[in-house]
Amino acid sequence: MAITARLGKWERRRPLVFALLALLTATWFAYDGWYGWPQADNALVRKMLHSRDVSPADRKQLKSWPKGGWFQASTLVRRSFDRLVYRSHFSGWHSVIDIKNQRRIVMLLAVVFLGAIAWYIAVRRRRIVADESGLLLGRGPKIPWNDIVRIDNSHWRSHGEVTIAYRSSGDTTRQARLDGVAFENLPLLLNEVAARAVKAQIVPPAPGNPV
Repeated sequence: MAITARLGKWERRRPLVFALLALLTATWFAYDGWYGWPQADNALVRKMLHSRDVSPADRKQLKSWPKGGWFQASTLVRRSFDRLVYRSHFSGWHSVIDIKNQRRIVMLLAVVFLGAIAWYIAVRRRRIVADESGLLLGRGPKIPWNDIVRIDNSHWRSHGEVTIAYRSSGDTTRQARLDGVAFENLPLLLNEVAARAVKAQIVPPAPGNPV
């Protein structure tokens, strides 16, 4: 009979939380980068055209702003207005670099979103399985019971971590850490490991570990 310890609900849902946060933040930055900030720049141009604090030469340049606004202005025109607003000491203008950086952040958050989805796909079915033939850790190779050489319970009582040392290919020794917080049903599976790995050295829980 196989005993399975599945990754806990929070561990499975955590990538989706990251994905949702990345999506919401990207939506916010995208709104500013593709709509909010360009519209704010258009509004500032209109404000400056009616301001007495703008010189006649600068007002003439302001009139060259396209009727369609920021989206019809060339990069060269936008940069010239960056300089104009700066020397006129008006606040609230978003420069070419400001808007480019806003859009770059959206691209970065898109990568984070896709990475979180890939993470979720990788962990949503992650589990540890103990059956008659050995111990299966996730998608790794199955470890025969006779290959487990040490079970370290020094950080475990009713919960905590257990470290298992086992022989792998090439007669090297590797370790696997089993986390009682991350995996559900782990105590039952650990009892099965202790009962079947008869050749393993068992390290008991350290005195005073919380129960």
